[in-house]
Amino acid sequence: MEFSVILVVLNEEQRIRDSLKRIQLMNPAEIIVIDGGSKDKTVIIAQEFTKNITISTNSNLTRDRQIGVNKAKYDLLMLIDADHRVNPDVATKLYEDMQKYDLDIVQSGLSFVGDNFLTKAENQLMDITINKPGKKEMIGVAPAMYKKEIFNFIKFDSNITETIDDTDFIYRLKRDTVFHIGNSSTKTQSLHYGSLKEYLKKFKWYGIGDGEFCIKHPFRAWRMFYHLLINYLFILPIRGMIRGKFKLLPYCWLQGSIRFFYCVKKIILNFFQSK
Repeated sequence: MEFSVILVVLNEEQRIRDSLKRIQLMNPAEIIVIDGGSKDKTVIIAQEFTKNITISTNSNLTRDRQIGVNKAKYDLLMLIDADHRVNPDVATKLYEDMQKYDLDIVQSGLSFVGDNFLTKAENQLMDITINKPGKKEMIGVAPAMYKKEIFNFIKFDSNITETIDDTDFIYRLKRDTVFHIGNSSTKTQSLHYGSLKEYLKKFKWYGIGDGEFCIKHPFRAWRMFYHLLINYLFILPIRGMIRGKFKLLPYCWLQGSIRFFYCVKKIILNFFQSK
């Protein structure tokens, strides 16, 4: 099995070396690094592992992912972020589950590293959402394996959402194509900064991306509001408590309320700026 790995980075000197070491252990046919204009030593470190490095201009995450896809030479490719710590057998297991569940994109499960309350709560959320193998209606775009042929029909850069790419890309994939997506039985560790400040920053970032999605697809805004106000505030906490995952309650309330606030704020600001 030959596959390409695409790693999109920006100012990741603290995390990229370990990420690339883990990627090498999977024995990919090529490693592609797309750098969004890092001001630190990210590119210097990446050069220790691959010569296939592109410095992106007019960069954002969505556009840079597509640059990497365009450069990939193989029919299978993996999108990985610098915080992901893949095991040597992850690519093999993703491919096996791709075949088993008849998938065109298969996302790895996630396990966040950390021992504080919020990280434990996030892992509980993963266990009742993405850490279940099989076909799904919504997945994240990384860490995941793709059949490259899907990019003949849909691209990351054809309808850019600047802040986050998952929702917009998967929505258009499901709307405009017949490809199947789902989750794998394998898990990938995610190393991130688990302080309350960083979580609040992440939820704000997600909320702005939610707002961008609503602006681009206004007829789907009600689904986003349902997701943030009903799913996060009620359905997910109830599912968690039924399964004894009680940390989910405050975590989901915090994430849903912050994301909803910044989602609505983004929509309102866009409305007045367009006048």
